[in-house]
Amino acid sequence: MVENLSENGWVITDFFEIDKLLELKGKSVNEMNEIMTDYYIKDNYKQFFYEFDQLIDDFIDEDFDLGYLDQLKVIRKLLEENFNNYKVLISTAVSILDFKYTEVIGLVSTDNILNRRDIKRYFQRHKDDERPAIDYITFSSLLKTLDAFLEQGHFHVGVEHTHLTRHAIQHGRYDPSRYKDTDFIKVILLIIATRFCTDISFRLIKCSI
Repeated sequence: MVENLSENGWVITDFFEIDKLLELKGKSVNEMNEIMTDYYIKDNYKQFFYEFDQLIDDFIDEDFDLGYLDQLKVIRKLLEENFNNYKVLISTAVSILDFKYTEVIGLVSTDNILNRRDIKRYFQRHKDDERPAIDYITFSSLLKTLDAFLEQGHFHVGVEHTHLTRHAIQHGRYDPSRYKDTDFIKVILLIIATRFCTDISFRLIKCSI
């Protein structure tokens, strides 16, 4: 289940409802996408805004977080005015994800960046560690979804066919007319999962990746 969700860009956050998680069990990839999409866009994006507000309320770890928090607040306001504004906000969201991940692992003031190789290596090292089942789901979901999002991809296929990845977005190789509201939601959820997955921050800060 986690593997299929991650390959389609969906991460399980700490705020995801257990009964909804059970509903996903045994479903096809298309059914999972439909369930996740409905969960986050129904009632005018109610669940999405709830989780986004939790992020805004608890984003700060250091004083230098304030500029990124201000960006999140502006994003929140623009989305509330018109959710279609996400089309010009997704690149900013990706940069905030980059920042928050390096901050969580204690490397924000270094030359390190969000790195797929290190994420793969870290997951292999700690996938068998003892932890409650729900913690394992959020832990593996975050690392697997980040891994998929960090795929380098191939630009020669043209902007009409590139995969939705950090690489394609940040290098302007993904046609913005292809963006969907769920694409933006997935990036914000990755920031949320990164911020609140204490298993990641605790372990990464205490060991060399």
